[in-house]
Amino acid sequence: MACNCGQIGCLSSHADPTPRIIRLPTTLRAGGVVILKSGGPPMTLSKVEKESVHLVWFSPVGELNLCALPLACVEPFTPSG
Repeated sequence: MACNCGQIGCLSSHADPTPRIIRLPTTLRAGGVVILKSGGPPMTLSKVEKESVHLVWFSPVGELNLCALPLACVEPFTPSG
């Protein structure tokens, strides 16, 4: 929404002082693959909660690993091709 400051196309915060919450569509769903933001192996999401995710992955020697981490620690995995 444009403001009335006189600048053409101004979208400054003074245009509308009402705070808005923008929710982006989430791509994190059970069965999806994520990676830690700090790196590591791809992991499968077994459960996604409001603030955390439950993860499953195999170690390089084939051991099954399970853990729960804060949602902020992971991001969708995109294979480099």
